[in-house]
Amino acid sequence: MHMTDTKIIYPALFLVSILLSACGGGGGGGAAPGTTTVRSAYVANYGTNNVSQYAIDANGALSLKTTVAAVSGPTSVTVDPSGKYAYVANSFDSVISQYKIVGGVLTQMNPATEISGLAPVSFALDPSGKYAYAANSASNDVTQFSIDPTSGALTNLVTVSAGTSPAYITVTTDLLGKKYAYVVNVGIPTCPAPPTSCVVIAPSISQYSINATTGVLTPMAPEPLALGTDPASITVDPTGKYAYVANYGNSTISQYNIVAGALSPMTPVATVVGVPTTLLSLPTSIAIDPTGTHAYVANGSGVYQYAITNGALVELASPTIYTGGFAQRSITVDGSGKFVYMANQSDGSISQFSIGTGGQLSALSPNYVAGAATSQPYSITTAVSIQ
Repeated sequence: MHMTDTKIIYPALFLVSILLSACGGGGGGGAAPGTTTVRSAYVANYGTNNVSQYAIDANGALSLKTTVAAVSGPTSVTVDPSGKYAYVANSFDSVISQYKIVGGVLTQMNPATEISGLAPVSFALDPSGKYAYAANSASNDVTQFSIDPTSGALTNLVTVSAGTSPAYITVTTDLLGKKYAYVVNVGIPTCPAPPTSCVVIAPSISQYSINATTGVLTPMAPEPLALGTDPASITVDPTGKYAYVANYGNSTISQYNIVAGALSPMTPVATVVGVPTTLLSLPTSIAIDPTGTHAYVANGSGVYQYAITNGALVELASPTIYTGGFAQRSITVDGSGKFVYMANQSDGSISQFSIGTGGQLSALSPNYVAGAATSQPYSITTAVSIQ
């Protein structure tokens, strides 16, 4: 299903204006006797309609292997918990590209899965690997899928309403094993001039409980307040007790407690990131290490670093580390908790760091892997697969 021009104009402007990000974690598990694990990174390239594949060596350094085709406007790449399958949301064609992973290499499954929503910009998997969800920015809803356990193929289930312009979805499991999904809705923060028929709509977060048997989402109410402007992404800590939203428009991080799946703003409700009016104060993506003790925020031209104390973000002694790229879209911590990777939209490069004592980042050598500005990477994730 190819969207007409009238259907794709709004999502395209939306994606460019808020610097949409999609961050992922490092999936995978241990290898069976006689097998070898392969550590890889995958990047969805919005500008060149493909996915870059990188090998990760023992020191955490990336090396580009090859690219594989996506469809049109890929904005999110996600790997299932087993490390066997990958999925890419294509914002211009309302389809999800599907891939098998063997030895870290993606092989496209055909055909791509058409979905009932319009302009999927973010894709999330249930931690069990049985269900998946796509946030559709142009139809203001979430498409729900079941996943075939043998082939990894997606099947459309139902859609559920979200807020205005859903930009990012994440799924989490709390300490009691209950599952929830959260969707950041950008709303309509401004109106064109003259504002003839436009109504400003505030950003929001849609909250859902997930049925343990069917994977179906059930809306929870109310939606929390205290979001900043142009929210770009939401991240939940590994315990499922805290959530954080990167607000690109006013350079803040909104912080929430999670109780029985419901979000409630923490005090203070937001942490200022970087120095206002500078490139460093444009947060788009947040990654948390597997222990839940440190958080890393992609901002404009660098990474802002925090310790997490009782859920609250506390700046490290040296909070800022700069990179070789600009206009960061997505940041992720690998599954080992030892390395951090960040996709830089301006030049297509991938910055790479090691995590040292006290959570402090240090740039690897080289500090970034070069890329092409035309690639416009929007999403990066890591995974472990079996050779």
